[in-house]
Amino acid sequence: MSWVGNAFGLSLQSEFELPGLQRARGAATNPPRVGPEPRRVSLTLEEGAQRANVDWGERLQEWHAPDEEIGLAIDSHDVNGYRFYVRDVGVFELTRDGSRAVCRPAPASGWHWRRYLISQVLPFAALLHGLEVFHASAVELGGGAVALAGATGLGKSTLALNMHLGGMGFLTDDVVAVQVEGSKVIAQPGIAAAKVRRQARDLVSADRRGLLCKRVTENEHETRYELRRSTGPLPLSVVCTLEQSPETGGLEVREEDADPWHLLGNTFNLLLQHPDRLRAQLDLCTMIAKQARFLRVNVPSRPGPAAAAQLAAHLKRLT
Repeated sequence: MSWVGNAFGLSLQSEFELPGLQRARGAATNPPRVGPEPRRVSLTLEEGAQRANVDWGERLQEWHAPDEEIGLAIDSHDVNGYRFYVRDVGVFELTRDGSRAVCRPAPASGWHWRRYLISQVLPFAALLHGLEVFHASAVELGGGAVALAGATGLGKSTLALNMHLGGMGFLTDDVVAVQVEGSKVIAQPGIAAAKVRRQARDLVSADRRGLLCKRVTENEHETRYELRRSTGPLPLSVVCTLEQSPETGGLEVREEDADPWHLLGNTFNLLLQHPDRLRAQLDLCTMIAKQARFLRVNVPSRPGPAAAAQLAAHLKRLT
């Protein structure tokens, strides 16, 4: 294993580089633990991507492209675990306990197979290891984690990146894994990179960009910046639920009573619905409601550095 690091509360040992995740310093890593054992995940690379219609067990999810071909399929097998097929990207197999992932990239898939592995397969593995995962970005403020949750396209990544460029720590982009430690809910460091969609590239603050991050990849759809990630893990202190402002409105922030159901609406993975996980979700969301402050944030259609600075100033007043 040539690459060792931590992300989503997992101790990762990989045969290949994982750009966007933070590599451990030195030859060894200090793996996150649950009880006496670390949550280890080994990642291996094999040749030969499989077809979508291979018989692999129960089909959990299937999405078709405009040409009616299968673009995405996720299968479950009682013994083998889980299989992810992504058209033109590759096939990924994850053991049932989340301890090993086998990657079979499609020819000429470039960076995309690693992006899917990092943003989808590894968070799935975190769930199998007993963590809960939410669709949110997270920054650090005053020794705590601030989660920015909301629907796709509202500007979570751009806001988090600009708040980082303004001086806040950066914990993770798009996916936040949390766990219970004693009486606290802890947010784990995740993706040490932020994606900015093509139409939002002009919204990224340029004055400190070269000091705090560097461009990793860029295509016609998005740009990804590698960041200096906060070490974490951190107690979850604030949950910001993002909603779209009226067409002419600016950023508005209001504190509200904690509502665990809002958190459930931002659950990252809806495929694992066995009773133990659902009970753990409810217990966790109840704990978060007791521990964290909840903010409803109306964001403009194109939240840039000014909106990020306004939100950061409001958060700082809370601490």
